[in-house]
Amino acid sequence: MVAKAPSLRLSPIKEKAAFIIANGGTQTLAAEKCGKT
Repeated sequence: MVAKAPSLRLSPIKEKAAFIIANGGTQTLAAEKCGKT
C-alpha cells in the first residue's frame, strides 16, 4: 500500500514496472503477449 503512494508521482512507465514486479512479471507478460499477437 505504501508503494502505491509514490507510484502515483512516478511516470506511467515506472508505475508499469512496479506493477510487473508486484505480479511477478507473469500476468503482465501474458497480457503483453496477448496484446502483441
